[in-house]
Amino acid sequence: DWWVMIPKSRTNCYFLVLVTPEGVGTPKLTCTGIPYNKYEDSGQSCFSPDGKKFVRFNRDNGVHIYDFDNTTGELNNETWFKINDLGSYVVGTAISPNSRYLYISGFDKLLQYDLNAANIEASRLLLAVPDNVPDPFVPSVFAVSALAPDGKIYIASVSSHLSLHVIHRPDCGGLFSLPERRGLSLTSWNYSTIPNMPHFRNEPSSYPCDSFVVQTYTPIGGRESIVVFPNPAIDQITIHLNHLLPNGTWWILHDQLGREVKRVLLDSDQVELSVSLEDYLPGIFYFSVISDTRLIQRGKLILLR
Repeated sequence: DWWVMIPKSRTNCYFLVLVTPEGVGTPKLTCTGIPYNKYEDSGQSCFSPDGKKFVRFNRDNGVHIYDFDNTTGELNNETWFKINDLGSYVVGTAISPNSRYLYISGFDKLLQYDLNAANIEASRLLLAVPDNVPDPFVPSVFAVSALAPDGKIYIASVSSHLSLHVIHRPDCGGLFSLPERRGLSLTSWNYSTIPNMPHFRNEPSSYPCDSFVVQTYTPIGGRESIVVFPNPAIDQITIHLNHLLPNGTWWILHDQLGREVKRVLLDSDQVELSVSLEDYLPGIFYFSVISDTRLIQRGKLILLR
């Protein structure tokens, strides 16, 4: 059986029709929560794969998260919040296969929220921002998105483009979800759209959520670009460059929640540089080496006291 849901314009109501092998049921109306205003002609909505949540989102009306009764079709217990720092009305949303993480593609930023958190709005994590690389005419941004049958989330840009952004492991929190700009090359043009694929698969993910999988980095000359030592460290590390790096290359450190905690510019004329970590609590951290246009290297750093 399938529920078909259509929002009623400028209200907090939704038309619902149950479609079964026996035919199409009688439409019903369910109303709850904060009404949509007149600026409702953009954005996206989706159900969680387990059928327990319904999310509707656009920039002007905010994020509406409802509990969904898959038996009666009723919406209840709305959670609402506004995202005030999005660069455009062209936005999208998708939910991870395990129904835990909500992804907001907000044009100039890609965000993750934890639907299991006591305060969903406060669980916000910034996963990525555009890098100003044309695809092929204008820089690619984050617009409409969809959870695909392979368990990954794909995100379209605006205008005509030849690639989609990819969240490779959406069941994982923070940067462990592995967002990748332009991670899927297309064989033909796409214009600001994404297929609508009803989700009926509930297979658990098989990937780990405590390590990075690097698919975009190829060592130069058989060696990694940098070496970080000592590791584990106490209060200071040394970054050794094995070869020249492009101008504008950064060493970026994140905590276990994916939050950036330190950023160091790697000058191409330096062989080694020391980085102080005395202001950070002990724990496991993750670093990335990123140039203007690509990921060069990732790794783990353990900080002791």
